[in-house]
Amino acid sequence: MGRFLPFILLYACFLPADAAGKQGQTALISQKLTGSGFENVRVYRRGDTLSVSIEDPVFRWNVDGIRGALDTIAAYANAEDQVLLYVLVKDIPRIVVKANAKEWDKAPAVEYVEYGLTGELKAVSPLNPSVNKIDFVLYPQFALQNTLLSQIYEIQLNIAPAVEVSLWKGMLFTGQVIFPLKNDLGYEGDFIRPGFVTLAQEFCAPRRWFGRFVIGNFNANRYGTDLTLSHPLTDYRWEFGLNAGLTGSSCFYDGQWITSEIKQLTWFVRTRYYYPKYNLQLDLSYGRYINSDYGLRADCTRHFGATTIGFYAMHTGGELNGGFHFSVPLPPGKRNRRHALRMIPPGFFDWEYNAGTEFYYGRYYETRPNENRSEHWINPGFIKNELLNSF
Repeated sequence: MGRFLPFILLYACFLPADAAGKQGQTALISQKLTGSGFENVRVYRRGDTLSVSIEDPVFRWNVDGIRGALDTIAAYANAEDQVLLYVLVKDIPRIVVKANAKEWDKAPAVEYVEYGLTGELKAVSPLNPSVNKIDFVLYPQFALQNTLLSQIYEIQLNIAPAVEVSLWKGMLFTGQVIFPLKNDLGYEGDFIRPGFVTLAQEFCAPRRWFGRFVIGNFNANRYGTDLTLSHPLTDYRWEFGLNAGLTGSSCFYDGQWITSEIKQLTWFVRTRYYYPKYNLQLDLSYGRYINSDYGLRADCTRHFGATTIGFYAMHTGGELNGGFHFSVPLPPGKRNRRHALRMIPPGFFDWEYNAGTEFYYGRYYETRPNENRSEHWINPGFIKNELLNSF
């Protein structure tokens, strides 16, 4: 490095003052964003366009993270700068937010939010990368059912800590252990047992296809493989998706892992419509469930900021069923990551109530402990609404 120092100094001497100032400015913005805890930070300038990528492990809700990043960028950018903020998930681009630095700084305004790739930022090395950083998350688990005349509700309550770590781009390993606190539901619920033990890979395919492939032990006593694909249309209101899984049964009883052959095929075709006026999400799916029954399910969900409440109805195996679900944020709203290992509560608590007490037909599994309709809801129209309406 020492032998190149004279050439670097000579280059800096003849570098136009404006160019040198802008280079220092991008370095300052990078420093401020990483100092705030954002990961996979990239900053690239071309003329008056400032392209920035971030991944947010700090704020519980992604809208707060985007707002915080734009506040930082606008504070140190030039007034005439157009900011393109790319939001990443495991270093995979999901959406891009365009805002004018001057307009955002004095009265927050967003020109557009859409699905987008990082373009020129691909050649920039990330600062504060997310790989090899470990989260120790303390997940609560709660279930109840009302099927006995002698008891109003049967309850199961667990604490389920999980280790989550990403070892390469798009990847997440999750290892969870379930500790029972109260169990009226019997069977394996009385024993300490593994929960989610998975290896998941996120990816982005051409023509705006987003995907997630998972292998491991899931909930609902299933283990195997699962693939999910989603394809949002140019109009952010509509999205189509496919899901397929090949699993077997999996349970841990009295220290023994009891499994069946991985041969049960499940699949679903989904469509989603988002109505921005009321932040309303409508989902319709048809497919094959765990017990080989086929059925149709409809969900109506409304987002109230970070809180989500919805109802569902389904017809599977010749039976009607329904209920409600919700997702509520858990404190604190900001979780700093100052070290490679941190211990945190989950961002949200979600629950689905089966009002029809149908426990055979319409059963499905999830592949991650934080599966909820708030944490993973990254719709451009919703993000834009919340950015503009929350001030």
